[in-house]
Amino acid sequence: MKRMEYGKKWLLAACGTLALLVLLAYLVSRIADGPWTATPLTEEEADGLTKSGLALAAEKRYDSALKIWIRLEHGLRSAPDPVRRALAAQASYNKGVTLQEMDEPRKAIRVYLKVEKEYAADPDQRIRIQTVRSAVNRGIALLGMEKHVEAISVFRAVVKTNARDDSPEVRSLLARARLNLGTALGQSGKHEAAVEEFAGVDQEYGADAVPTTREMVAHALYNRGIALSMLDRTREAIDILDSVRKRYGDAGEFRTYTWVVRAKEARTALSVGQVAAPAAGTGDR
Repeated sequence: MKRMEYGKKWLLAACGTLALLVLLAYLVSRIADGPWTATPLTEEEADGLTKSGLALAAEKRYDSALKIWIRLEHGLRSAPDPVRRALAAQASYNKGVTLQEMDEPRKAIRVYLKVEKEYAADPDQRIRIQTVRSAVNRGIALLGMEKHVEAISVFRAVVKTNARDDSPEVRSLLARARLNLGTALGQSGKHEAAVEEFAGVDQEYGADAVPTTREMVAHALYNRGIALSMLDRTREAIDILDSVRKRYGDAGEFRTYTWVVRAKEARTALSVGQVAAPAAGTGDR
């Protein structure tokens, strides 16, 4: 009888020890695989995860993509080299974009602001681009929340801060910022100021050959035409909308040509006294 009692106690103790070992093994695996791992990811690992995250986001599997961005943030936090720091900045930016896509603009704004502050002094151009992109998208998120005054302030600040950067990618981002600045002004009822801002996009970036910049200029011209129509300057509005077709009618880029189509539709509406579609901004996702 005593042996049976002892055997039960031994079995219970063994089961308890086994359960503890299983729990420890689980925790170790979570620490190794989780986003809080202390071991920095290699460049190859980070690059692979970045591609996976972008693919998941493209498939609208945002929850899964978000986990990857968090994994990258923590896995690259202590990386000393510029390449991995750039990947970390990109991951944080992508995290903000994903949150925007998940209709979480306030969370996205906090992420963008963190990127801007954390990497503001970094001289690496790849990282600088992520800070500019974050600032532009922060303004766009504010615009989407109809916080026009704050959005206008953000757009003006990013344009002023980066005005001397003549790299094609930054110029494209600044064109996007000014386009959205004009949109914010128009949505605030400041149509005269909006017309000037849209004209400024054309004057500053109209000769650029980068496809994304060409899209911004075509979009700005369309928006300028709409803003003029809001001021009852219909003849001028029609002339500007016609200029979109003349300048970009043979555009090979689909996104640029979209504004040719919309300009034709708006011109037709205005010519018969109808109200054209309202001007719109654009994100960088």
